[in-house]
Amino acid sequence: MRPGQIGRGKFRWIALTGAMLLISACQSTASLDSANPAAKRASVQPAAPILSKDTASFIGLGGADLSRTLGQPKLVRKDAPAEIWQYSGADCVVDFYLYAGATGLAVAYMEARNQVAESTPADRCVKSLLQSVSSENAQQKML
Repeated sequence: MRPGQIGRGKFRWIALTGAMLLISACQSTASLDSANPAAKRASVQPAAPILSKDTASFIGLGGADLSRTLGQPKLVRKDAPAEIWQYSGADCVVDFYLYAGATGLAVAYMEARNQVAESTPADRCVKSLLQSVSSENAQQKML
């Protein structure tokens, strides 16, 4: 092999890594595609605090509204350009993926899992989180 040339084994790894990065880049930006009219409408409308169990109502919700709805996250991870806010309830964990937009951070994606890290329906987990927030608020009012 001459200097400056890559062996076949290295080339395969580079090609495979490049393909994986390309696929992951396409997946992570699909929900933020500015050519998508639904995405434009969701980012333009002001988000209000929600009390809905419908997980679709969380998409496009601003960071401040998410905090008002569910309280402060248990964990915040900053992986530019995203922030991942983690909320945990009695039987599940929800990760909200927030990206910076024109009006600040907004939820672009979310996923839920149970305590043993198996994927679980987000609707059920959000319902559990909202119930725990409601009971905490009721207890604080009693004090």
